Amino acid sequence: MMTPGDCVACKALYEKYQIYVYKLIAARLARLYGRKGGCIADVGTGPGYLAVELARLTEGSVYALDINPAMLELAGETSRNSGMETQISFALGDVHDIPCESQSFDLLASYTCMHHWSDPAKALAECYRVLRPGGLMAIIDVRPVSARTAATFAEMVSENEYLRIIGKAYRESLDESTAAAFFAQAGISPDAVSSLELADEDIMDYLESGEPLDIPETAVALDEPTLWMITARKYRQ
Repeated sequence: MMTPGDCVACKALYEKYQIYVYKLIAARLARLYGRKGGCIADVGTGPGYLAVELARLTEGSVYALDINPAMLELAGETSRNSGMETQISFALGDVHDIPCESQSFDLLASYTCMHHWSDPAKALAECYRVLRPGGLMAIIDVRPVSARTAATFAEMVSENEYLRIIGKAYRESLDESTAAAFFAQAGISPDAVSSLELADEDIMDYLESGEPLDIPETAVALDEPTLWMITARKYRQ
């Protein structure tokens, strides 16, 4: 688990370099979700940026879960500063034993968390348990990158503390085929397994919300995908 100091550094890293990523991922998820309202879970919410954007774009009620009290405190600050706090509730808990009743959520998302899970198959089964029939789960995480991409990160990010956090995440990362195998162990059949490359459609969808979107020049500096996404629906019997 991250120390409180690392949580603060992680939030600062995201604020400086990755806010646009949360916005575009939320736009992609909202499009896949295909409706307004409902109950949404952000599992491993971290500093709360994805929870805020999902609340904004779906107009639903968001349940944001994290195992780290320091992260939850930061996520609460993010929520209050965004003006979306009335749509977001926060809970301390473990993805391996989600403190919710079965069939609680219409959409469940988890961003850059799976590589932290001690038992990914068990955690995925828990995510599926709390999903309602017809609901969608989307798991997104970092994938191993080449030495060339790692060197590009070092050129883009000047802060050594941030590079340490980034490097640790990529050292612990899983590729999408390994992640898909954990879905199989959990008895879940994915709808799609792919690298995640944010697209013009995501940008246009987000801009339609009327919110500002600032994409830094460094966003186009990488020559390989750094994320994957696996989606699965809980089909009605």
